[in-house]
Amino acid sequence: MQLDEYRLLYPTEIVHSCTLTKSDGTSALVREGMLKFDDSACDWAGPFEGDYAYFCILDERHLPGTNKLKSLAQLREEARFCHYNMPRTAGFHNPATSEAQLQKRLKDLTPKELREWEAKIAAWHPEHAWIECPFTLYLCGNDDFSYSKWFPTLEAAHEEVELLLACEPLNTQRDIRDNGFVFTN
Repeated sequence: MQLDEYRLLYPTEIVHSCTLTKSDGTSALVREGMLKFDDSACDWAGPFEGDYAYFCILDERHLPGTNKLKSLAQLREEARFCHYNMPRTAGFHNPATSEAQLQKRLKDLTPKELREWEAKIAAWHPEHAWIECPFTLYLCGNDDFSYSKWFPTLEAAHEEVELLLACEPLNTQRDIRDNGFVFTN
């Protein structure tokens, strides 16, 4: 459903549009609307009236400042140093600041822990767009709960939206979690 159609149907519901701006001053917002959910709408920690969630497609190329996109390989390299990705048994509470410090910490791991850490880094997925997938399909309710999925082309993002719209009412588990969307808050 288009956002303006939803606003006509539920005039008292407040839905804010995305306001992300690219470095050339244009909006990163490509498309927005509402998706209808079944009784799993409560999973959205506050669905919009009528069991809807907001969606938008964002073109995250050419964002200003620190929002510039990196390659997936660069992001995975950075993830190696993040303390969230360290094995709990190693007692790492702070991120490693150098390759030498990281290697020192990894030496304390058992072979099994090291294999698990390597598998975790190989499977690690960013929670934002990257150079190879600069188009984001973002879904949210009216509270602190969202899912995102990234696409290499704008056409692929539009195709995903069309598929979701054709399958309404959606089920959060089947159509979102089991369909490659990542919990982003």
